[in-house]
Amino acid sequence: MGQGNLATPIVVATGIAVALLGGCGGGSDSGASSGSQNAAVSGTVAGGNPVANATITATDVNGKTATTQAGANGAYTLNVAGLSQPIALVATDPSGQVSPLVTALAQLPASGQTAVANVTTLTTALVALLTP
Repeated sequence: MGQGNLATPIVVATGIAVALLGGCGGGSDSGASSGSQNAAVSGTVAGGNPVANATITATDVNGKTATTQAGANGAYTLNVAGLSQPIALVATDPSGQVSPLVTALAQLPASGQTAVANVTTLTTALVALLTP
């Protein structure tokens, strides 16, 4: 009920957060701002309790996306190779019981490394505070 009304502000907030974080990248031409081969982001999706089978979509500063699905315990691992920093992560609950959840990463992990990014009600609130 009213969940459709919350989805639009979350998507707008995510877009604005990615735009604001765009200035956080380094000034290097070496391509270091792009996700390296075998780089990953992992974490847990939770809205009070773990969100089983949530779909997690990462969107980079250029609009390129990568998607994965969390397990029954809300845990996920997402390959971010080819994405450019910063990225926004949006998790959606397939059952519709939890509103979309958001987090943002200013830097991507190096090749062979994994960054931790939990997607929770707290991270959603923090991203919302980054938006005007």
